Parts: sequence; structure tokens; C-alpha cells
Amino acid sequence: MAAVINLFSRRIVRHAMSESNDTSLALRALNNAKTARGRSDGRSDGRSDLYTDRLCGLHMQPGNVRKG
Repeated sequence: MAAVINLFSRRIVRHAMSESNDTSLALRALNNAKTARGRSDGRSDGRSDLYTDRLCGLHMQPGNVRKG
């Protein structure tokens, strides 16, 4: 599961689920959040170039990354 969290309210804006933890999972969660709420803060378990580029394109910043 990948979740996008609003850092101000600490609430999950949207999430996505998959059997594999990869960039496409994080991008699906990010796109779901963008569609649902406009601009939100994003977080994922990995920071690939694709994910970081997409965040920049949406004028968003990644949160702290940690496994858990």
C-alpha cells in the first residue's frame, strides 16, 4: 500500500494498493490524491526519478522517506 498524507492535517488523502511495492504504485497513489484534493503533500517508500519528476510537475514536495 502507498498512501499520500496531508502533512498539515496528518490525514491520508488517498492511497493505492498492489502486490508489488514499486514506482507505479506510488504514482497511482499520487495521481489519486491529485484528482481528489488538488495539491497535496506526497510520501512513498522510494524515490525514483519518475516519482520525483512527477512531484515537481505537480509543484509538490516529497515528505520524509522511511520504511515502516
